Amino acid sequence: MASTAKVGGNPIPRAGKKAHFTPPREVPPQITHTLPPEKEEIFESLNEWAADTILPYLKPVEESWQPQDHLPDPCSGSFHDEVAELRDRAAELPDDYLVCLVGDMVTEEALPTYQTMLNTMDGGVRDETGAGASGWAVWTRAWAAEENRHGDLMNKYLYLTGRVDMRQVEKTIQYLIGSGMDPRTENDPYMGFIYTTFQERATFISHGNTARHAVRHGDAALARVCGTVAADEKRHEAAYARIVEKLFEVDPDYTVMAFARMMRKKVAMPAHLMFDGADDRLFAHFSAVAQRLGVYTAADYAGIIEFLVGRWGVAGLAAGLSGEGRRAQDFVCSLGPRFRRMEERAQAEAKRAPAAAAPFSWIHGRQGQYTDTCCTSCSCLPLEDGGCCLTEEFGDSLSRLTLLKIPVYFSPDAALASSQSPNGGANGDRAEENNCTGSKPRPPCFNLLLPGVIGTRPSDEEAFLSGVCIPADLYLDLGEAAAAAEVAAATSL
Repeated sequence: MASTAKVGGNPIPRAGKKAHFTPPREVPPQITHTLPPEKEEIFESLNEWAADTILPYLKPVEESWQPQDHLPDPCSGSFHDEVAELRDRAAELPDDYLVCLVGDMVTEEALPTYQTMLNTMDGGVRDETGAGASGWAVWTRAWAAEENRHGDLMNKYLYLTGRVDMRQVEKTIQYLIGSGMDPRTENDPYMGFIYTTFQERATFISHGNTARHAVRHGDAALARVCGTVAADEKRHEAAYARIVEKLFEVDPDYTVMAFARMMRKKVAMPAHLMFDGADDRLFAHFSAVAQRLGVYTAADYAGIIEFLVGRWGVAGLAAGLSGEGRRAQDFVCSLGPRFRRMEERAQAEAKRAPAAAAPFSWIHGRQGQYTDTCCTSCSCLPLEDGGCCLTEEFGDSLSRLTLLKIPVYFSPDAALASSQSPNGGANGDRAEENNCTGSKPRPPCFNLLLPGVIGTRPSDEEAFLSGVCIPADLYLDLGEAAAAAEVAAATSL
């Protein structure tokens, strides 16, 4: 192996040595294997139930659609004419829509990462051999086989349109799979199945919206492509939701606490480590375009929370809850309305915000449009690395929260300690007096909780690299604020 030095956490090959592959995206230290030993028995006891109840959500291969069903047949004499018709229709698709379509396709193509994530879960649900016979193992492989068709179909369709730079798209896929993902489910199948339920619903919504946009732009064939993928996602969502429903039946206390932990951490989007070799903020830019077009929005995120709370009857849980369980119940039941209010304020902010654009290598460097929102209360501008200032105040509960443009990781197990302002005490610097309008935030604007650092004041460089500044006199209740901040970060508004 090549000798390396480390600069900023990234291995740098020494002179004369061949560089080895290094993932372009790093994640904070991860918490792993937190499932209590006694909980493993629950999943082992549900193996037969999974085989009888979950496997029927799968469709037999011979009855399943295949990508070729929706594409011009290369064996047909009319193939070239069909491709020409497809390209004519695609010529009318706006660049912003293509950005959303490519981003969704790249997300689907990173399937190996998602199957790996399922196979890292504890509790006897992983496929130990790669060909295991348990109901859980069979489900994971067959689910992945069904999902595999999504990226194949969308990839081939986009290739035939001639509208996108396929080499840049392919590089993005390779980078993403090489980087992996950080769902922060701690190898806990309770949290893992909550995460997958949420994500399946999110992709159902996203593909459903791209289908509606395709109809609007006159491409009925593309609408069928997106709609077909959305239908699969909906069926898979139903399966994962049924698993969590069963967990609420047999172990309501731990399940509701797992639900709350997952919401506090945020449900990170599967492609949040997306990179094309050039744009360090590619996922943020893609998400912002999707938000502006209404393909996937903060309102959708809030809607999913509300839907799952209702789907699993969380508000009605009574028997079997501990004090911690009841607090978790109250927390998750309050999230949806809170995020709804946040979204309403964000939409009002967006109407006053200037339009912005970013070049996308996927569409040959053409611009994708989005709304550039940031903190108006302190006249902050977006930071060079894509951050946004958090300058709103929190009371005992969430009041206002500005929207972040990049993922920010907060420890779910620690509170953000207030720090004394260097210019006059804890209350010496109000939000409206903050000054972080340059390329680098300046004290006393921030008091940031960095990965692995609890309640400490970061250096200027750490704050700049993290891309978020917080008023020095800000007090955060992490159980509410971290979840809300990371939701905004996940949607990259």
